Amino acid sequence: MEGTVLATLGEGRFGKVVCVRRNVNTGDTLVAVKSYDRQKATDMGRVTRILQEKAVLQLLNVSTYN
Repeated sequence: MEGTVLATLGEGRFGKVVCVRRNVNTGDTLVAVKSYDRQKATDMGRVTRILQEKAVLQLLNVSTYN
Protein backbone atom coordinates (compact mmCIF):
# COMPACT_ATOMS: atom_id res chain seq x y z
CA MET A 1 0.00 0.00 0.00
CA GLU A 2 1.26 3.44 -0.84
CA GLY A 3 1.07 6.27 1.62
CA THR A 4 2.80 8.10 4.41
CA VAL A 5 2.95 6.68 7.93
CA LEU A 6 1.86 9.45 10.29
CA ALA A 7 1.93 7.75 13.68
CA THR A 8 1.96 4.44 15.51
CA LEU A 9 -1.47 3.90 17.06
CA GLY A 10 -0.62 0.79 19.05
CA GLU A 11 1.80 -2.08 19.49
CA GLY A 12 1.30 -5.62 20.71
CA ARG A 13 3.28 -8.81 21.15
CA PHE A 14 3.56 -9.61 17.46
CA GLY A 15 2.25 -6.62 15.56
CA LYS A 16 1.45 -2.95 15.41
CA VAL A 17 -1.14 -0.54 14.02
CA VAL A 18 -0.12 2.65 12.24
CA CYS A 19 -2.06 5.60 10.86
CA VAL A 20 -1.36 6.09 7.15
CA ARG A 21 -2.30 8.97 4.87
CA ARG A 22 -3.13 7.50 1.46
CA ASN A 23 -2.75 9.74 -1.55
CA VAL A 24 -5.52 8.64 -3.87
CA ASN A 25 -7.14 10.30 -6.87
CA THR A 26 -10.14 11.44 -4.83
CA GLY A 27 -8.05 13.15 -2.15
CA ASP A 28 -6.20 12.19 1.00
CA THR A 29 -7.62 9.41 3.12
CA LEU A 30 -6.51 8.32 6.60
CA VAL A 31 -6.49 4.59 7.26
CA ALA A 32 -5.32 2.33 10.06
CA VAL A 33 -2.96 -0.41 8.89
CA LYS A 34 -2.29 -3.45 11.04
CA SER A 35 0.91 -5.42 10.47
CA TYR A 36 2.21 -8.63 12.03
CA ASP A 37 5.53 -10.34 12.58
CA ARG A 38 4.73 -13.67 10.91
CA GLN A 39 7.34 -15.65 12.82
CA LYS A 40 6.14 -14.43 16.23
CA ALA A 41 2.48 -14.98 15.31
CA THR A 42 3.29 -18.51 14.14
CA ASP A 43 5.35 -19.29 17.24
CA MET A 44 2.50 -18.09 19.47
CA GLY A 45 -0.13 -20.09 17.56
CA ARG A 46 -2.09 -16.98 16.53
CA VAL A 47 -2.29 -17.49 12.76
CA THR A 48 -5.84 -18.87 12.83
CA ARG A 49 -7.02 -15.95 14.97
CA ILE A 50 -5.42 -13.43 12.60
CA LEU A 51 -7.10 -15.04 9.58
CA GLN A 52 -10.45 -15.03 11.40
CA GLU A 53 -10.04 -11.32 12.16
CA LYS A 54 -9.29 -10.62 8.49
CA ALA A 55 -12.40 -12.55 7.41
CA VAL A 56 -14.62 -10.57 9.79
CA LEU A 57 -13.24 -7.25 8.54
CA GLN A 58 -13.87 -8.31 4.95
CA LEU A 59 -17.47 -9.22 5.84
CA LEU A 60 -17.89 -5.75 7.30
CA ASN A 61 -16.68 -4.34 3.97
CA VAL A 62 -13.57 -2.83 5.52
CA SER A 63 -10.75 -2.31 3.05
CA THR A 64 -7.85 -4.74 3.46
CA TYR A 65 -4.52 -4.59 1.75
CA ASN A 66 -2.18 -7.52 1.19
